[in-house]
Amino acid sequence: MTPTGLDSAWEYGIPFEGPPRAASGQRLWGTALWGHVPASSSALLLSPARRLSAAARPAVGLQSWYQADRGLCPLVLVEEEGRQGARELGRECESGGQWTALRFDLREVAGETVTLRLDGQFKDWTEGLGWYIDDFWIDGVVPVLRFVAPEGDDDGDGLSNEAEVEQGSDPLLADSDGDGVSDGNDNCPAHPNPLQIDDVHPGGPGDLCEDPDGDGRVDLADNCPDTPNPDQANDDRDVFGNACDNCPRVSNPLQWDRDADAVGDACQADQGREIEDSTPWVLSVRPADALFDPYRPRVYVSDARQGRIEIIDLIEGRTERVFDFEMRPDRLALSPDGNRLYASLRVRDQVGRQRDGYKVGAEPEGYVAVFDLTTDRREAIIPLDIDPLDMAALGGGNLVVASRTPAFPGNWWSSAVAIVDTAGGDEVERLWAYLDPTISRSADGRVLYQLSWEKWWIAKVGRLARLTFDEAGRPVSVDYEWSTVNAAERLWASPDGSRLVTDQGLLYEDRAGVYPRPSRWGEVSADSPWAQVYWDPRTDEFYAAEPDSLRRYGGRDPRRLGDFPRPVTPFAIGRYARRTFFIEAVGSGAEIRWIEVNHAPVVDAGADQQIECSGGGGAEVPLVGTATDPDSSPGTEDDLVGTTWLEDGRVLGQGLKLFTRMTLGSHQVVLQAEDRSGLVGSDTQVSEVVDTRPPVGRITAPEAGSCHGPAALPVRVVDDFADSCESGPLVRAYQPEGGPTYSEHGDYRVEVSASDPSGNAATAAVSFTIDRTAPV
Repeated sequence: MTPTGLDSAWEYGIPFEGPPRAASGQRLWGTALWGHVPASSSALLLSPARRLSAAARPAVGLQSWYQADRGLCPLVLVEEEGRQGARELGRECESGGQWTALRFDLREVAGETVTLRLDGQFKDWTEGLGWYIDDFWIDGVVPVLRFVAPEGDDDGDGLSNEAEVEQGSDPLLADSDGDGVSDGNDNCPAHPNPLQIDDVHPGGPGDLCEDPDGDGRVDLADNCPDTPNPDQANDDRDVFGNACDNCPRVSNPLQWDRDADAVGDACQADQGREIEDSTPWVLSVRPADALFDPYRPRVYVSDARQGRIEIIDLIEGRTERVFDFEMRPDRLALSPDGNRLYASLRVRDQVGRQRDGYKVGAEPEGYVAVFDLTTDRREAIIPLDIDPLDMAALGGGNLVVASRTPAFPGNWWSSAVAIVDTAGGDEVERLWAYLDPTISRSADGRVLYQLSWEKWWIAKVGRLARLTFDEAGRPVSVDYEWSTVNAAERLWASPDGSRLVTDQGLLYEDRAGVYPRPSRWGEVSADSPWAQVYWDPRTDEFYAAEPDSLRRYGGRDPRRLGDFPRPVTPFAIGRYARRTFFIEAVGSGAEIRWIEVNHAPVVDAGADQQIECSGGGGAEVPLVGTATDPDSSPGTEDDLVGTTWLEDGRVLGQGLKLFTRMTLGSHQVVLQAEDRSGLVGSDTQVSEVVDTRPPVGRITAPEAGSCHGPAALPVRVVDDFADSCESGPLVRAYQPEGGPTYSEHGDYRVEVSASDPSGNAATAAVSFTIDRTAPV
């Protein structure tokens, strides 16, 4: 087809205005594909000249779509070679924004050489989306046999006639496949490919027609373009076929292979391993306590012997800052927001038990040092009336300090627990516990568990209390209905505060309505009392240190997930990104070691959804998911390398947010996320495109109440019903039967019912009279 005329608006391509899609395939001829037709355009579209057979019954047909704001009808005309003017074959007056099949008889010009002309009469339009045609055909054309010189270039496309015959293009047509690229510049001249994609094997034929592995699949449709695999088997649906996938049973669309052994990292992903070739970082301090920062790559270490606190960088393994004290730094605590570090400074011997009651106005029993971690400066030193044994930081700058100091004067079987306002330096409330209390809080500082022990005859019985606080660190409830937790001496609370684990390997859950006797929901084998436990807030797993190993357990299902056999008696355990660090005593100092634990990304593809069909038999469907990786640095997702949406193994797009077109029906889509080691997490979502809207329209003819005589018969009932989904042709039913035309005498009330393929129906009615009786 050739556009011609003044300010031609005809274009070949994908429609962005007008019809939602081509009648078949993807591309069509249309007017102003990106907008409305210019009012001054007088463009014509001409077919190639063709000679029609005199013996056949020639005809021409096409699929037509047009829309205008005035009642104008585009023309289909035929021009005969050697004659002036053009003969009108018909007008397109009925599509009304839908694809309509048109067919015109050419028997009157049989035996002639003709050119078909499409005239949209654009010059008379004031506004409109224009005219679009597709699937143009002519029947009854006389075959033409023409001899051409092999070395010639009859169509002027830069290729010799011989070269065009060899590659399958037309030596008489400069653009054989009609994709807008001349054969001489087309990397795939026999197949329409206006984008000229040549990504798989650059420099050769286009991806649409190159098949170097000879499996019958061109590069554009081959999931293993360099390995023959005609069956295209792809068990893990990750865009790479089994024949060339380095991990064919685990989805890994990025094909990571760090050790270049042809086995993908997804099939070798370590779920936990010690870095054997890493050199431990040797510390000059002997920790009294150590605390890993969950927000920064740091660990804080207190050394009672040398009277110092060190801040150590976990990336480079070096000391960043040192604070010296004349007293003995002991326990450390971090505020819930990570901006304040607290260190207890003890005056008395750590193992001494001086029981002298309250010492109001006397020398302090201990102190708390406060550090601002946003500036790494020491802010204050606060005196205490109790000997600090354990601490936990709350919101609002409040601090819970547990001690061995008697809670009541002369009561040797109680211990004082104080809530200290570190901003004002005052004790705001005094609580109590049994002997040697230890405390542990939730990550947000709202729930705190307190464990102490009571001497019962010759036995030692653990007692548990639960305290809750508001965001400012003020007490909300203090429950002294003690629960027995066997002979436990230490406990660690889960990040959400709903569970706790003791040094005996016993796990408890605080269930509503059950406390003050929490349910014992699990037990794991502790070969000896655990020296330290770390509960990971990102994975809800916990690590427990025994003398011969470091073990990893599920936080809700207490299964052993990993076992790292080596002597470990750590002062502290913590995690940053993929590494789980621990500090253990070595000689007069300590060492920092670590293991690497990799987790699959956590993926949520979003809730199942229904989307109303919007045209072209489908809809643009929004896909919105989330993906996180617990091995990323805090505040980032730097361990994630990519996310992919797939349907039946076909890639829909990349990223967490995507709009994709889906046809009417149910679609199961998968969101996959891959980390740096090739480990993949996935989630499935169902998007259903539905058609619940009935067609919209009315009866346009005949007029209501009109009367029709013999000259106007038959009366044809015409409507403009259209379906917004456009999933297929409408089915019309008429009452009384026999419609849409009526010729018999009488009064009529005709009801039209228009149903779409989904079963939605709309009705309209019109009344008119047919009078076939002659006047008397």
